[in-house]
Amino acid sequence: MGKKKGLTTPVKNPSRDALKVAYFAGCSAGYLFPGVAKAAVGLLEQNGIQVFVPSQHCCSMPLIMEGNQQAAKKRIQANLETLGACMQDGYDIVCSCPTCGYFFKKLLKETAYYSEAFQHRADAGNNRMQVPTGSRDKKFTFVPMGIYKTFLKDDGYFSSIDPLQRIDLSLNVQDLGEYLLAHYKTGQLSISLKEPDRPLAYFAPCHQREQNIGHPYVEMIQSLPGTDIIPMGGEMLCCGMGGHLGFKTGFHDHSLAIGGPLFDRLAAASNRTLITDCLSCRMQLKHVFSRQVFHPLELLIAV
Repeated sequence: MGKKKGLTTPVKNPSRDALKVAYFAGCSAGYLFPGVAKAAVGLLEQNGIQVFVPSQHCCSMPLIMEGNQQAAKKRIQANLETLGACMQDGYDIVCSCPTCGYFFKKLLKETAYYSEAFQHRADAGNNRMQVPTGSRDKKFTFVPMGIYKTFLKDDGYFSSIDPLQRIDLSLNVQDLGEYLLAHYKTGQLSISLKEPDRPLAYFAPCHQREQNIGHPYVEMIQSLPGTDIIPMGGEMLCCGMGGHLGFKTGFHDHSLAIGGPLFDRLAAASNRTLITDCLSCRMQLKHVFSRQVFHPLELLIAV
């Protein structure tokens, strides 16, 4: 998972009123499915949104799954510095890969709120701690330090990485579908389907569902006149790929068994084109069904 060079150059002193994003493509779009990254950049730029694709490393989820903590931390730190600089320059951070988004928004910040650095920034005081109680860290409460400090600690997998950097990035990363929908609702985004008469079946992958952002691509497509799209699957259904694990000899059969209930539902929609945000799911579904599978971005165009 090497370093990817930026595809575009940053706008010098961009206007604070302009929409501008720093796009984190992820390894799958960066190396295996570049059409997805090109579609993302194209849709944004055609809608007048300034796009910067900074130098970036793997988000580190595959490395963590393989137990390579040392390499993972190096890549995480590099991404934190690069994306943090983008945030300082006024860019919104977006990613089209649900796994990257889940990692940045959920896993990376785990236990960071229990750190001394955050407690100091929150001005919690000497006898209490401020901790999140709701989703997306919108609600906080105070708890007695004497009772909770022994087990509410920033001593997790990423504890050696600056907790404030981790928190700040997690709060400023958006899934690209989430970002597009927000601006679509305010009239700042104009979209259409390349083939509006094509019936679609959408699968929301596990890491997309875990972000608790709904189904932004489905919501946008359903709002377009004459479109036919249905969500497939359920809260507990998984394609079984598990990132890269489904390719492993010892896990492949288990992967297919896990995905079986989903495959049955998708097989019943054989007249529909399959779309999903997750490119690992895309590979699994394409192998199982020998059908074309697309990322929603590849079907959307600006109008």
